[in-house]
Amino acid sequence: MRLRAWVVVATAASFPAAPAAFAEVYKCRGADGALTYQQAPCSPSDQSLASGIASDYPAPNVLERERLLQREAELYKRLEAQRERLSAEAIARITRPEPVVIAAEPAYPIAWPARFGPRPQRRAPMHGWASERRF
Repeated sequence: MRLRAWVVVATAASFPAAPAAFAEVYKCRGADGALTYQQAPCSPSDQSLASGIASDYPAPNVLERERLLQREAELYKRLEAQRERLSAEAIARITRPEPVVIAAEPAYPIAWPARFGPRPQRRAPMHGWASERRF
């Protein structure tokens, strides 16, 4: 058991104690003009520049977060109500019996024209001077 405790202590001691040291970002310009971003400070031959990268986060806006969570909860309630309404309509549509169509008698008699005898013949198109008349 003691050996395990010493291994944990030795492992913890081998890492840097401050995690903020890992948050630093250094911007260096080399002798050839190339820009590099790194976690370690620039070497003496490189020019150190301000990186302009934030290394800490702003404080959370608790009021805005609560407002957004409230809006999301209201939206969820509306969507659930809509889902329930649509489900009830679908169930009612499925369980509704098919309507029975009853043919009603017409209020007046329907008469169709009756044709007796031969059908009338079509006239043949006119040929000659009568077809060339201009109007």
